[in-house]
Amino acid sequence: QDDDLRQAEKGIPVEEAPPLNSRGIEPNNRTKSRKNVWIISIILIVIFLIVGLTTGLVVSSKRQNESSNNSLTANEGGTKPAPSPSSPKTSEPTTAVPPGPTDTPTDTETTSPPNTPPVKEGPLFYESSSGIFQVKIPLFSSSSMRGYSDASELKKDLTEAVKFRINRFVEQSNTYLSRPVSGEVGTEDGLAPEAPAGSASSAAGDVDDFDTNTVEDSIDEGDFLKTNGVYAFAAYGQYVVVWDVKTGEQIINITLPSLNTTDGVAPEPIEPYVIEDSTGGSDGGERNLQVIADEYYYWPVAPTVQSLLLHQDRLVVIANGYGQMIRNELDYLPVLYDAFSTNVRIYDISQLGTTGELPLVKETHIHGNFDSVRADGNKVHVVTFSGLDWWSPVEQQLYRYQSQFQDLDDDEYMVAARQLAEDELIPNFVSRLIQDLSVNGELANIARVSMWQKRLSTDSKIEDRVWENGIMNGFAQVASFDMLDTSSDLTYSMSGTLMPTSWGYTYSTSASGKTLFHFSLDLYSQVSHLSLFCR
Repeated sequence: QDDDLRQAEKGIPVEEAPPLNSRGIEPNNRTKSRKNVWIISIILIVIFLIVGLTTGLVVSSKRQNESSNNSLTANEGGTKPAPSPSSPKTSEPTTAVPPGPTDTPTDTETTSPPNTPPVKEGPLFYESSSGIFQVKIPLFSSSSMRGYSDASELKKDLTEAVKFRINRFVEQSNTYLSRPVSGEVGTEDGLAPEAPAGSASSAAGDVDDFDTNTVEDSIDEGDFLKTNGVYAFAAYGQYVVVWDVKTGEQIINITLPSLNTTDGVAPEPIEPYVIEDSTGGSDGGERNLQVIADEYYYWPVAPTVQSLLLHQDRLVVIANGYGQMIRNELDYLPVLYDAFSTNVRIYDISQLGTTGELPLVKETHIHGNFDSVRADGNKVHVVTFSGLDWWSPVEQQLYRYQSQFQDLDDDEYMVAARQLAEDELIPNFVSRLIQDLSVNGELANIARVSMWQKRLSTDSKIEDRVWENGIMNGFAQVASFDMLDTSSDLTYSMSGTLMPTSWGYTYSTSASGKTLFHFSLDLYSQVSHLSLFCR
């Protein structure tokens, strides 16, 4: 106001003040204030977006650098050359490209179940160059079930799986055995899961009081007691006892052939003996030590009947106990721990009413420990399971404490281990395993070797931890045959799959969809079922 008065005194026109609103605020000033607020807000939003995008790019770049050693590839020309033995620790990053025409996996599932790590989309292969061998292994897909057309395909996949296992073993040898070890090296995490509860439902259709209680109608199940309404057949240790159902009179008592005790397979019991310790006890006196035996044997001294099946005039007896005796007679050491461990015998019951005899028609030995048996009419399907022996043919030879490795540093050990594995151990192991997976020289119907997951995580270290013991440690199989076949030999077909654990269960159905047996696999707390279709 003082300035206005001075201007008026000097004759200078005074600018009129703008009108005020009801709140005493100039309208133009309020509009200007709102515009300033909007401009500042927009600038802040743009700044936040720039900062966020920059941070995301930095984090993404860091993750890519951390996982460059293990990445997903599917090139059409095959895998890159393996690193030179002279520099085993070097590795090259790999890239992901679309699957080529020779790559079998085709599934492109992109959704992830809740509470699982992020996954990569694209070609379904795991490839790693972080060990002494570069490996490329397909993930599980629908193509895994098409099997192998010849042994050369199987040999290639087995070789990759063996290299993958050796990579982990050599890495662990360098970690734990390159320096003195104190305390526990490692412990077994987790316990073997309980088998899923069986179905409580009874079979459909008419059931006589002498039939076996079954899950599926018309699918018979093995049992320790079978009867056709006239005769009863019971398994008891190494015996099969037969009696008349109406009179209770025992007709015949069959004893399985004893084991050969002359070749050291099942030695005679060693009598306990006493030795005197001349060093004296804690009180300075003489001590007596009782020794039960100086050796231990894990196989039974007599065969044992595991299950019976009965159909028309045929009795199928399944037993174990002969495996070690047969393996001792081979000119090679099987990779399957339980090769030839299950004995299948077929008897003719048609003469019981006349001669009272139960003649043996035919028999054979199949791989694996017996698990269960089902029959669809005269078609029999026997489920067995065997672990794989990695120690004797592979890992014992690569053990860091072997004399040829003791004076080597870590790099020298890796070079020497790679050379030994590549020249001898891998070819021998693969050749013997293919021999175990064949029946009468013909390759069995084997599911393709794969890493048992359908997608890879974004962190490649997860696969390294989960599969540190390799992707094949057991073999589940189904041996199928016709119990009414009139040929002199018991011929059978075999279907199976190499499994990531040395224990497990398999779920199987017939082509018509009937449930034959459940043998379900619980792997790393995620229940997964594999179907084995019997021929």
